[in-house]
Amino acid sequence: MTGKTTTSASPSRDQIEAILTLARQGRMGDALPRAQALLAAHPSAFDAAHLVGVLQATSGAFAQAETAFRRAADLRPADAEIHFMLGVTLQQQGKADEAAAAFRRASSLNPQHELALLALGTTLQEIGRTGEALDALERLIRLNPASLDAHNNLGVALIQAGQPDKAAAALETALHLRPDAPDTLYNLVAALLSARRFDAALVRSEQLLRMVPRDPQALMQHALVLVEAGRGDEALAHLDAMLAQLPQGAAGAPLRAAILGHRAIALMALGRPEQALDVYDEALRAAPADADIHANRALALLALRRPYDALVSAQMAARHNSAAPQAHNVLGLAHLRLGEYGAAATAFGQGLALRPDDPDMLSHLATALAELERHDEADRLWARALTLAPNHDGALFVQGASLGSRDRHAEAARLFERALALRPERTAVRVEWIHALSHLCDWRAGEEFARLTTEEAEAAGEPVPFHALITLEDDPARLRRRAERYAQTHYGHIVPVAFPPASAIPEGRLKIGYFSADFHDHATMFLMSGLFREHDREQFEIHCYSFGTVREGALREALIGQVDRFHEVGNRTESEIAALAREHGIAVAVDLKGLTGFARFGLFAHRAAPVQIGYLGFPATTGASFIDYILADPVIIPEEERAHYTEQVIRLPHSYQANDNRRPIATDAGSRADWGLPEGAFVFCCFNKGYKIARDDFAGWMRILAAVENSVLWLISLSPETEQALRKAAADAGVDPARLIFAPRAPHDVHLARHAHADLGLDTLRYNAHTTASDALWAGLPVVTRAGRCFAARVGASLNHAVGLSDLVTHDAAGFESLAIALARDPERLAAVRARLADRDKTPLFDTAGFTRAIEAAYRAAWQRHADGLPPADIAIPAFQR
Repeated sequence: MTGKTTTSASPSRDQIEAILTLARQGRMGDALPRAQALLAAHPSAFDAAHLVGVLQATSGAFAQAETAFRRAADLRPADAEIHFMLGVTLQQQGKADEAAAAFRRASSLNPQHELALLALGTTLQEIGRTGEALDALERLIRLNPASLDAHNNLGVALIQAGQPDKAAAALETALHLRPDAPDTLYNLVAALLSARRFDAALVRSEQLLRMVPRDPQALMQHALVLVEAGRGDEALAHLDAMLAQLPQGAAGAPLRAAILGHRAIALMALGRPEQALDVYDEALRAAPADADIHANRALALLALRRPYDALVSAQMAARHNSAAPQAHNVLGLAHLRLGEYGAAATAFGQGLALRPDDPDMLSHLATALAELERHDEADRLWARALTLAPNHDGALFVQGASLGSRDRHAEAARLFERALALRPERTAVRVEWIHALSHLCDWRAGEEFARLTTEEAEAAGEPVPFHALITLEDDPARLRRRAERYAQTHYGHIVPVAFPPASAIPEGRLKIGYFSADFHDHATMFLMSGLFREHDREQFEIHCYSFGTVREGALREALIGQVDRFHEVGNRTESEIAALAREHGIAVAVDLKGLTGFARFGLFAHRAAPVQIGYLGFPATTGASFIDYILADPVIIPEEERAHYTEQVIRLPHSYQANDNRRPIATDAGSRADWGLPEGAFVFCCFNKGYKIARDDFAGWMRILAAVENSVLWLISLSPETEQALRKAAADAGVDPARLIFAPRAPHDVHLARHAHADLGLDTLRYNAHTTASDALWAGLPVVTRAGRCFAARVGASLNHAVGLSDLVTHDAAGFESLAIALARDPERLAAVRARLADRDKTPLFDTAGFTRAIEAAYRAAWQRHADGLPPADIAIPAFQR
């Protein structure tokens, strides 16, 4: 009888042990083929597949080991160890996401598997999934509180998560478990640096150097500690000594590049970016493909306000290592600085794909999305960043600024306060906080402003965002100093396009370009719609460049029909908008935004036209050399204040402010009761926004109310927090809060009509009513104003002079209050004042056609100087014939 050969389902223990013995003897060339043969004979044997995987991994053949371990996992899917081994081989091949999944599976099958939890946390941390990494490592610590690796890796993950104080605590615990662990001590120094605990970092760094006195990484880190401890020269000497000991040639090049990179970082920390750039260039000569050096070089270029060069350097970093999150982060920062928000968002997104829980990149992406008006997405990203890193002062600041731009000032103020608690030296944050408080009528704004000086701002090393202080400032000299510093810092790096000399007025129509984000139903258009209607289209070719997000409304539709060309440029960069205007041959560019919200001020630094004029939207000097002229009038900028403006001044003959004498006023204003106003009361009115109302303004108003029986103050509806603050301030002044009445928002024609229910307008000092004042005057309501020194504080005076009410211009608080009280107590005198407004459309303020001729004469005069080869100079436009 012929027999049949059979194989058992599993190899014997002796067969496996014999192969393992060969491996232990170092005879891997014999062991591995025998194991593979054993697996071929027993294809369904878990032990055989496991054995082959172990031997392949030991030999460094990780792809083959992966295949074997996957086979073993299929045969025994509930075996935690085999999933752990699979994760190790995947990790060795750089398949981090798959490795994390395998380690997670192992730890779920065996929650007590310490190595699986450690590997899971470490892998997740390396790929930037910091939140999950923290969870895994904290689970391991609960399982084994004595795990040195768990506490050490937790500290590293917490540093990455932007929680340096917690990181330091975890690393101190690890160090307590093993005091002679240099890696842990190195990480602790990094955590203390991030936490800005420089004295403690110095102590620990010196301890590390006693432990490993020749370790290059420890030595380079020590230099950074010295810089932060205020010993910058010592740090540089320390690094120079390291460089002097290096061998010349290729052998020392990588370490030379690393030391030079640290030297550049030290110079950056010392505020010397020019020198840092030179050192980065030297480092790249030693290591031209080092992505980290290219990325850090880009940061130096950004610090030098050279975003185009920074973009090139960041692109080099990404090209050399596309898997480096920092390369994409810096690339995004360069795009962000250039106003290329879509490209910035793409770059940050690519970086976050590599490191999803990076709080810096989450905040940067949120910033880009906010600029793209994708606010809900931006807020979610900031929330995530601040969940990961609650003390991320950068995220707190930029989200606060974004919320402020959306009139969510109470939330913004809370974020600014948190940021200042972390970094009280940040002047820019303090200024934005003051601005948020102003919107809330929180009188701390004035107190904080009084303590803020230009010298303090300069000492902090930051240019003050001066435009946020205009509402509190009435010192034009201080305003100019801040403006110039801000303009130089933010726009000084831009090289403008040079225009060839013009030989004469161009043939045909002079091309005027208006630039704004407000070509819709906005205060700017309420004032300027008549100007656009009245422009002499035979003499002027009118272009509008719109970069706003609101693209509807009756005023916008009318405007499009009133100008020669209307250009949507919101999706273009500032340099591209300027280039487009040059391509169109714009002779005079008129900036209607200045440095207000949603401005694109940098486009003028690139030069959109040979003549560039600031007008209407920004009531102050910009401090920018590329704005040639500012449109004003003799009241707005009197000769005694002329020196405080960097622009040349074009003085229009009456008021600088355009007005439309066809603005409709609703025929039905309702009754006083409809607006919550008491019948028979004297109604003082101020419809200015809350940020213009300072403590002394409100105190003066309360004294007026106290002096005039049966009077009320009618204000525009403000946020609940602001209205509550004003009611409390009234009560504190001894005035019944019920005498403050807040008017809800209304359609513009109805808003104008309801002025009929007010008896007298009251102005604010440092930032007068502007459009709000012309609204009142057009509606027939006289306004008592007080002239200050700055542009914003003289608009009320300008308007009253041009409408024939110069006697309502006062010059101090006592005069302001006494005039308001006198008019309220003397009905006949007030009636005579109001009667003078009956023919307001015949005054220069509301002579729209005459004003248009004057501003056209201004454009021609400015262009003529350019055509004559003359530099910009002050220009006075004579009174026009009405």
